[in-house]
Amino acid sequence: MSQPSSRKVSKQVNRRRLPRLGLAFFFIILVLGGFLYNQYRRAAKAFVSAETYHYTVGARLYEFKSVDYVIVDGLSGIKTLKNGTKVNGYMPLTSAPGVVNTHYLQNQIDTLSKMESDQTYNHRRDTAQSVIDRVGSLTRKKGQDTTFGDDTFKMNVSRYLPYDAAEIKAKREQLTGLNDGKPRQIVLHDLGMQASGFYYDSISGYDKVVNENLLPYMSMDFLKQLNTTDRSTEAAVCIIGNSRIYAAFDIGSSEALISESDVKALKKSYFGDDTNQKSEEYYKFLSERADMVYQYPEVTIHKNGKDYKAYLVDVVQDGTARIAVVVIKDYLEDFAGETVFNANVDIDNYRVYRIPRTAVYERGDKSYIHVIEKDFFEREQEIHIKKTDGGDVLLEPAENPDLTTGTPYRKYV
Repeated sequence: MSQPSSRKVSKQVNRRRLPRLGLAFFFIILVLGGFLYNQYRRAAKAFVSAETYHYTVGARLYEFKSVDYVIVDGLSGIKTLKNGTKVNGYMPLTSAPGVVNTHYLQNQIDTLSKMESDQTYNHRRDTAQSVIDRVGSLTRKKGQDTTFGDDTFKMNVSRYLPYDAAEIKAKREQLTGLNDGKPRQIVLHDLGMQASGFYYDSISGYDKVVNENLLPYMSMDFLKQLNTTDRSTEAAVCIIGNSRIYAAFDIGSSEALISESDVKALKKSYFGDDTNQKSEEYYKFLSERADMVYQYPEVTIHKNGKDYKAYLVDVVQDGTARIAVVVIKDYLEDFAGETVFNANVDIDNYRVYRIPRTAVYERGDKSYIHVIEKDFFEREQEIHIKKTDGGDVLLEPAENPDLTTGTPYRKYV
């Protein structure tokens, strides 16, 4: 039987080798393409850029003001000032003398007397919590009680909460001197009210109970309770302090704020404590050292088409939730007539370096980028990431002193 020729065998072997050679060639092209692509990615150059970072939250803000008021009989017939007028301690607030309501005065006197007997200055937190627990129903009380009771006390006590024993006694005696039912000049100084502020001819249920004296007792439950408050008004000579207005709002639990660490550092530096354990002393410190407020991180409140500067002075941790407290120092006339309002707040406003996340690689628990030197050489540069923002990382310049605006680095695309 004849054997196939060597030429035929060679052709058959070559036919079998062709698919293998095709696969090998495809693999080589794939590897070479990947290598060239990787080289192309490494060749891309970018430069460190600086910008102001804004983290904005939509928030419901609850105001905590310095509020003082008196009930004047027949106020509607003698009032002359426009609401929001800035007044001082010696400016007549009405066109004629008026009588301070005796039921109002007696309720205040009885409140102060109970504070004396209960020694509330020894347990302010418990007293404040008793108000917070019923703040919704307390703000719905209108008029003046003719019989003093527990609700009357709770409705009034927050006005005097920071008072010590001597201050309680002095205020009680001063109000007792006014309680004669006689007409008198309606002047802040003569009535023993705060020295200046914005005048209003009515007071809301909210402002009768809620004021800056309750700030040290902030909690998420408190904020929720404030949603149940009555903000309708009744006639009164009401003065809103014109040196500051605080506002508190929920900032959630997940977003880490750059400014939060700064607030804690300032509290520890100025006050000696960065926790919420000494909140009463802390807010007293802020009121006495108003100049210190300007050292705190600035925030921007976007309200009714206008931008207002404020200062973040506290971040209260309540479980997993966090509450920001800001103080407004300028354009207070735009806030004095408010109680609760919605606004967008730039809670973080910081100078940062922005770098694409794809330029960063990790080794262990540290992060690095490749910095380019002399347009060719590369060196590894450790970076400290403050936070991520979409596909980028943000670096604080102070924490990355080896980087400057314009530093070239490898950018992977």
